[in-house]
Amino acid sequence: MGRSQVKGERPPTSTLSGKSPNRVLVFYFGAPTPSSNEWHKKHWSVYSKIKKAWVQRLGLVVRPTMYGFSRAEIVVTRIACSVLDTDNAVAGLKPIIDSLVALGVFPNDTPHYLPQAPQVFQSKAVSRNEEGCAITIYERDIQV
Repeated sequence: MGRSQVKGERPPTSTLSGKSPNRVLVFYFGAPTPSSNEWHKKHWSVYSKIKKAWVQRLGLVVRPTMYGFSRAEIVVTRIACSVLDTDNAVAGLKPIIDSLVALGVFPNDTPHYLPQAPQVFQSKAVSRNEEGCAITIYERDIQV
């Protein structure tokens, strides 16, 4: 049994490059991701309030040890009573991505750090009590 292995635990896996596995962060929230219609063509303060709310939500779970993703891929599962069209669902992630940048998960939201558009999967909730979202961030070794 290796020195870093705990009895009964699987040995750590490695990537093909021999480096340790990439990090994965998963956050669950009891509110669905917003629709871009909530701030599109409205006063800038509307978007600012939505972003501030997501900074507060994410700030409760993001810790300094999570900082420093060099490149990342974001996958969101949105569960809500109303299913959005795809472009609206993806555009609705803007305050969340901006909040992750503000909290230091990655330095910027340029294609260098987020080489792919976020993926959004949607499920229809039966009631408002079932609404929520899961945000998964994968650290990636992607060459641009």
